[in-house]
Amino acid sequence: MLNFYPQALVVNQLKLASSRGLSAGPLLKSRYFAKHSDILTLMKNLLKIISIVFFLYTANAFAIRVNAIYKADLPVASQSANERDQMLPDALAQVLTKVSGTTQVLDNPAIKTQLKDASSLMQEYSYQKNTGNTAKPYRLIVQFDSEAINKILTDANIPIWGANRPLITVWIDDELANHSPELIDNSSQNAILNLLKTEADNRGLPIIFPMMDVTDMNIVSSNDFVTQNVPNLQKASERYGSDAILLARIMHSDTGITVQAKLILGKDVWGWNLSDKTMAPIMTTLVDTVTHALAERYATAVKPTIQENMTLKVINVAEEDDFSHMMNYIEHLTPVSDVQIVRVEGNEVILSISLRATRDSFLQALMIGKKLSPVADQQNQNLMVYQWNR
Repeated sequence: MLNFYPQALVVNQLKLASSRGLSAGPLLKSRYFAKHSDILTLMKNLLKIISIVFFLYTANAFAIRVNAIYKADLPVASQSANERDQMLPDALAQVLTKVSGTTQVLDNPAIKTQLKDASSLMQEYSYQKNTGNTAKPYRLIVQFDSEAINKILTDANIPIWGANRPLITVWIDDELANHSPELIDNSSQNAILNLLKTEADNRGLPIIFPMMDVTDMNIVSSNDFVTQNVPNLQKASERYGSDAILLARIMHSDTGITVQAKLILGKDVWGWNLSDKTMAPIMTTLVDTVTHALAERYATAVKPTIQENMTLKVINVAEEDDFSHMMNYIEHLTPVSDVQIVRVEGNEVILSISLRATRDSFLQALMIGKKLSPVADQQNQNLMVYQWNR
C-alpha cells in the first residue's frame, strides 16, 4: 500500500533540507527524470529525501547512548519455562559481553561461575515475534540488573564500557564477480545490511549506514574503496554526525569471501583482512574486532570506592535544556560516581565530580559524542574547562 504525504509536508521538508545543506535540487533536474521515468521510483526517492531530513535532525543531536546494553535478545523455539531457563546463561553472556566490550570476559573464572546463576540477576523477560524464522519463531528479551552486572565486573577487575559509545558510519562496497559493485545504503535489500545490524545490536555497537542519495554519490564512488580514499569517506560522513567511520570492501570469489576493513576514529586507524566461505561468520568477526578495539580505548576499570575528585567548568550552557542535558550526560559516564553543582554564573557551570576511576579515563569518556570539547590552552589542572556543544 502506498502512503501519500500532504504536499505542504513535502515542501516544508525540502525547505528544511535546503537550510541544512542537503542537496535536494538535483532531484528536479531533467537528467534525473530521464533516468527515473517511473513515477513510483520518483516518489520513493522523494520520500527518501524526507527520511534523510529527519535523520539529519536527530543525528546532529549525537544520539549515541546505547540503552539496551543490559538487555539480551535471543531467538528461541518456544515460550516454555524450560527453554527460557536453558537460555538464561546465554542471555547473561550476551549482556556481559556487551557491557565489557569483549568476548574475553567469558573466560574469567568468576564470570563462568556467575553464568550458572543467571536467573538471580534477571529483572524481567518478554517475548517478541521473530519474523522469517520458522525454526525459532520467537525472540526472548531479558533485562538484567545493571547495578548487579557492574558489580560483578568491578569485583572481577574487568573494565566496563558505558552506554555512551562512539557512533560509526558504515561504508560497504560489495563486489560480486561479473556484477557492478554495490554501495550498501540504509535501505538496501542486501543481506549484509541485516547481518551487520544484528551483530552490532548484540554487541551494543551503534552504527548507521549512509543514505547514498545524490549528495553522497557526488562525493563517494566504488573506486574510493579500491584506493582506500579515507578523506573522501570522511567528508561524506560529516553530514551524519558520527564519531568514526568503518570502511569495508567485500570481494567474492569461487573459494570464498574476503573483506578488507578499516576503522577510522580521529587520527587513529585500525585495519583487518578477514576471509571465510560464507558471510555470516565474517560479519561476526568484523563486529567483534571493531568492538574489541573501541572497548580497549573506552572501557574503564572502575573501583568500588572514590579514586579521585576533580573540578570541571562547563561553558556555553545557554539554552533552556542545556543544563539538564549536560548533567545527564556527565552523570552517566562510567568513571563518574557523583556530580555536585558548585556554582552557576551566567552561561557557565562549575561542577565537583567524584570519580571511581582515573582522571584520564574520565577525560577520554568526555570525547565520545562530541558533546563536550576542551577549551584550548588549559594551564590549570585543578580546574578543567570544557565547552558544551548542543
